[in-house]
Amino acid sequence: LRTYSVGGEQSGFVPYATLADLGTNTASGSTIGFSPSIPDTSYLFFDGVSYYRTVANSGLGSGTNQIVRYGSVEDLAINASGTTFNFQTGGSQANWPLADDFFADGLGNYYRNASPTNAVTQYPSFADLVANTNGSSSSYSQTWDAGNRFFAAGGTFYRTNSSGTAVQSFVTYDSYADL
Repeated sequence: LRTYSVGGEQSGFVPYATLADLGTNTASGSTIGFSPSIPDTSYLFFDGVSYYRTVANSGLGSGTNQIVRYGSVEDLAINASGTTFNFQTGGSQANWPLADDFFADGLGNYYRNASPTNAVTQYPSFADLVANTNGSSSSYSQTWDAGNRFFAAGGTFYRTNSSGTAVQSFVTYDSYADL
């Protein structure tokens, strides 16, 4: 799935059967529209079971301070039946930088990229991600463009090679260590 935006907000998903289809923009089904649309400041990801959306500035100033878990892409699309979790630091609700992005590998690990994109923290569970506990941080060998996004599936990791918000290509890594 890839989000598409209209007027600075994410308006829906476009489904793809393979990474090659995504790279050539060959959709494999009907688009799924969001109602209401989702601000571009929210990150969306899938862990193999649930769908997630980060929520920016929910009453604590600037930054991202909540994440909502949905049981289906249809629930995420209409913002229904989600469970909201507050990001924590030291046991208190916290704002994380708005540009930090999130992804999961489908194997039980969750990731938070620091902004600018020069480090990643791996968490062994969703609960650890939300609580900001038991994370293992690693620096990338370089600082990636802030427009780059990361995702993973089945132990393979991907990074968009972006210039601003325009994706030029995908880079594939065989493992988290290679990333």
